[in-house]
Amino acid sequence: MAASLDIDHCIVYAFLLITLVIGLLAGSGVKDLREYAIGNKRFGTGVLTMTMLATYITGSKGIGYVGYVFEDGILPIFSLLICGNIITYLCIARYIAPTIQHFQDCLTLPEVMGKLYGPRVRWAIGVLGACYSVAIVTLQIIWLGYIGVFFDLPQHLSVFLGGIFLVFYAARGGMKAVAITDVLQFIAILVFVPLVAYIVLYRVGGIKALLSQVPESTWAVLHHPSLQDYVVYCIWDLFPAFPLSFPFMQRMLMAKDKKQLVDSYYVGMSFLSVFYVLLTLIGLSAIVLHQTVDVHMPQKGNNIFVYLVKNYLPVGARGIVCTGLIAGVISTADSFLHSAGVVLAHDVMHPAIKRKVGVLRLARYITFFLGIVALSTAMYYKALPQDLYGSGLDLGKGLNFITEVVALIFTVPLVAGMMGLKTDTRSFLVSSVLTVVMFVLSPYYLTKQWALPIAITTNLLSFFGTHYLRHRRFVVVRQTARQYRGQQLAPTQEHTRGKLASLLPSPPKNPFLYSQKRIARYGSNPNLFALFTAFSYMIPFFMHSYAEPATYNWLLAVRGIGALLCVGLLLQAYWPKSLLPYFPSYYHLSLMYCLPFTTSFIFLLEGSNVEWLINVALTIMFLIVLV
Repeated sequence: MAASLDIDHCIVYAFLLITLVIGLLAGSGVKDLREYAIGNKRFGTGVLTMTMLATYITGSKGIGYVGYVFEDGILPIFSLLICGNIITYLCIARYIAPTIQHFQDCLTLPEVMGKLYGPRVRWAIGVLGACYSVAIVTLQIIWLGYIGVFFDLPQHLSVFLGGIFLVFYAARGGMKAVAITDVLQFIAILVFVPLVAYIVLYRVGGIKALLSQVPESTWAVLHHPSLQDYVVYCIWDLFPAFPLSFPFMQRMLMAKDKKQLVDSYYVGMSFLSVFYVLLTLIGLSAIVLHQTVDVHMPQKGNNIFVYLVKNYLPVGARGIVCTGLIAGVISTADSFLHSAGVVLAHDVMHPAIKRKVGVLRLARYITFFLGIVALSTAMYYKALPQDLYGSGLDLGKGLNFITEVVALIFTVPLVAGMMGLKTDTRSFLVSSVLTVVMFVLSPYYLTKQWALPIAITTNLLSFFGTHYLRHRRFVVVRQTARQYRGQQLAPTQEHTRGKLASLLPSPPKNPFLYSQKRIARYGSNPNLFALFTAFSYMIPFFMHSYAEPATYNWLLAVRGIGALLCVGLLLQAYWPKSLLPYFPSYYHLSLMYCLPFTTSFIFLLEGSNVEWLINVALTIMFLIVLV
């Protein structure tokens, strides 16, 4: 047992070390605050989407979701999947993301708010934003200790190593380091969730056996005892505070243009849909295993995911999944830590000292200092995450209170201002004061769970009510709206075609030139893709195949060709100059072969079973992210 733990520990420590090295190397050469904050808009759609998703998938949205399904059946689907993901992301992509073009000169959310409501509001949101972000960082670092405990890693060592590594590369390299490490961490997440889903489904007997063994109470919705709680969760998840918070606004400002940003949200919504479906299957499998095989499984949902990993995964796989869990936590923590440092330096301290010299150094020092504060707080806090929402006054409860108050203050004014409502400072101040007062007092007079919905309603009514009383009507900035509509509805060649033809891309006349242009526009990640594919090809056939052993020769041949193509991608630096113009086409050919062709071939070889149908969907999402 000790040897197996050593193997898993080595995998985890190696991942942390690789993350630190990549972060430090990627963040070298940063010259100014703009590059430090948003990377000078140099990232392609794939990197932008992956860093956004890696930031979004927190400990509670990954590990916690499986526990929610284990305890409450399919109810969590309505809050996190339907409300928090599909509806929220569609609304952001359709109505909010296109308006970011009017704030291209901004670097942070407080700067956007300052442009809408004035310098005083910018300063206030800067201070609140730093508190909000540091609270999130602290909560995520606490999750590191939680993961370490269940994998027999010392809690303080897990917290210290994960925390200090992300503090160093986030403070030094800024957005360049955070974005590249987020890509690595996203790949780790992309590996561990399907791996866990496959193994637990295999133990249950497959999806068909799972659906036939799940108790009827799991599907109960209208008569579920937790229905009222999930109604509140749906309201809170529909409130786009988290996906529009400080690091996510920086991702929006990182986009090269409106189309890239909107595409990244649609891709992100698609990936998260598949991601939550897999987590739902893991949670349902845990219910079946608990009732049929493992009666010693913990009753509390917070422990379920790590329990499954620790007790049902083989040696080595536990280490891989542990790195994925750590990646989900660190990718959120480094993004919020970087955002906190930039916000405090750029929007709070820099306007006060009125000096442009040394702003980059100031941002680095502040980021490092805030990271040490969050790390020290997390190391002091010994409670596990199931206690974060427990009764009584504790650190976790206080941190969540900070994030909720700040989210209630900035979300509605931000969305209203970005969508063209005429803004004024008084509406913001009145709504903020009334919202905080109502949020603090409502638990004393009403049920505690309704504090958030009441505060949201108070914020909406007070903000728009103050605006209406001041202007005697709802005033919209027409000039911005006309500019937006003009750009959106300007007649182009696409609008003159038929409806069906406009939906189909025109075939490229020169495939080599077409590949060059697409990569120049959207970027490419050949090395990361080749490494990820080569690693996945190392997994033995029997771990993912229901086919007869005689068909393994086909699997070996198909995957062998794919591995050779990946070797060509890894050797890009050694290609002759005369062949380099053809590398983009070679990259696209490798993507098409290793992803849609190989997956479709195995899908047919496996008899078109449901498991590989899900694998096809995952492959499509991965291909969309890459191209």
